[in-house]
Amino acid sequence: MLQQIDQACSAAGIQPGLHLSGHAHLYERYTRTVAGKQIPYLVAGMGGYYNLPGLKPGKPAPAPSAPLSGTDASGNPLRLEVYNDATFGFLRITVSPAAITGEFVTVDPSSGKTGTGDSFTLDLKTNKVSNGTTSSKGGAKGAAAKLNTSASATKAPKAASKPATAKPKSSGRKK
Repeated sequence: MLQQIDQACSAAGIQPGLHLSGHAHLYERYTRTVAGKQIPYLVAGMGGYYNLPGLKPGKPAPAPSAPLSGTDASGNPLRLEVYNDATFGFLRITVSPAAITGEFVTVDPSSGKTGTGDSFTLDLKTNKVSNGTTSSKGGAKGAAAKLNTSASATKAPKAASKPATAKPKSSGRKK
């Protein structure tokens, strides 16, 4: 798939600053270097989905141990920075003219307390990625991300037993 993305970007004469994709039950962050430009690739999907029974039980395949370096199919340097399949959470992205910052916010489903599972900054002038806090590497035997236990920790709302259904808003016009 990277080759198709590269071909589309080349045809358009652009190179992405950040690549985001989703998943149902894990978080991964890679740094790919193309023509000297570091590009963060994120797989963010630690929120799960309705009726997700929790993180997968049983004996899963061994998780990759981050950091892990190699190359992609085109020979570009590729580095797995963070892998986490053991903690729920969400991704917070902040964009400014100078940088893109990302934070994987972990959420303990039993207490609602939050923590930081990963953070990074992409300097848009130098096209370099700097790693911030990484509290968890996840994996089959990985520990959950360090949770913020302070009184100011954000508490996540409890999940409803059924999905909410929204009623359409009235336009205020009579038919």
